[in-house]
Amino acid sequence: MPGKRVQIDEETWAALRLLASDRKATFQELTEEAFRDLLTKHGRAADLRTQLKKALRRRRRRVQPGEARMRKSMNRRTSVTVAALMAGALWTNCAGAQDLSKMTISVGFTSGGTYDATARLFARHYAKHLAGNPQIIVQNMPGSGGVVALNHLYNIAPRDGSALALVDGALAFEALFGNPAVKYDPRQLNWIGSRAKETPLCVVWAERSVANIQEAQKREVVLGATVGTRTFNQPRLFNALLGTKFKIVTGYPGGNELTIAMERGETEGWCGWSWTSVKRRVPTWLTDKKVNILLQGALDKALDLPNVPLAIDLVQNETDRQILQLMLSDTRIASPLIAPGGLPDARVRELRAGFDAMMKDAEFVTDADKLGIEIEPTPGVQLQAAVNEMFALPADVVNRAKELLK
Repeated sequence: MPGKRVQIDEETWAALRLLASDRKATFQELTEEAFRDLLTKHGRAADLRTQLKKALRRRRRRVQPGEARMRKSMNRRTSVTVAALMAGALWTNCAGAQDLSKMTISVGFTSGGTYDATARLFARHYAKHLAGNPQIIVQNMPGSGGVVALNHLYNIAPRDGSALALVDGALAFEALFGNPAVKYDPRQLNWIGSRAKETPLCVVWAERSVANIQEAQKREVVLGATVGTRTFNQPRLFNALLGTKFKIVTGYPGGNELTIAMERGETEGWCGWSWTSVKRRVPTWLTDKKVNILLQGALDKALDLPNVPLAIDLVQNETDRQILQLMLSDTRIASPLIAPGGLPDARVRELRAGFDAMMKDAEFVTDADKLGIEIEPTPGVQLQAAVNEMFALPADVVNRAKELLK
């Protein structure tokens, strides 16, 4: 195979290594499998060597004067054989009929949590509301709080509507604040819909921690967190704007691990835990009063938590209120299902219409209720508008919020 190489960021490289490990395959085997699948999908002969040579000849003919020298001078952090990554650029967007008999929903977290359960719920019910009733596969792609999954969707996933992602809506902030690991623009993604708004909470173990938010303003409280999500951002903001003394311990890949750490006593609790998830995952902790709920990190109070204060009601001045309004706005774009940018408008409309129909499907609602997953959907058009509004906020407000999270 020709020895051309391409630049690839560290997070994508990590995801490829993980895939190779999970599949117990070499990169050569993954490359050949990718070519065979793509060629078959688009009705081309699955002769890897011949097709690769033709593709490379076409690319050479398109090289502009001086481009070869520029390519040779590029610094490469990590590289892989061209075949694995070139496949999407060569054939994913080619003209002609597309076989969408299979779809993938990538989840930005490990299995066992609410995001994973939601994606698998979608996989059971979404297909019948889409043309062709495609098979939907759920793929867990944890890393950096979902950044790995969204980077993959934006840069690598096919742009034909067969690849979707379910992530934390707070990832829009990572792009807004210029996180160097982020390789996506939320405004260029297609937001399909969200199953419900969220009410994130700060929850601590009753026997080992504080009783209320006032006590958390007086003594240190150790919280677990996942960098890049509201489990990290919210306690940082509360420390800065409310005077809490949260000590944030990172390194936990998702809610499942954060909950286990809390139960084991590694931490006292965590912020950013969705009220829906608390009720679904640990209902006995509530009935047995094993946990204390300190604070609601949302713009709207949960009706069944009337005595738990909203963070935004505790700020002391209007500037701080504006900061919290910005940072808590992601609760209205919570658990979004997202498609890559560049899809045909008709395909985006179909995905959104199918999602809206699923949200009204009686079997889906019954299944969600059995799992304790709340359904109060937000259409994709509204999510898209909310993201655009977020990026249109005054620079001084955005910069102040960014400084507080450093």
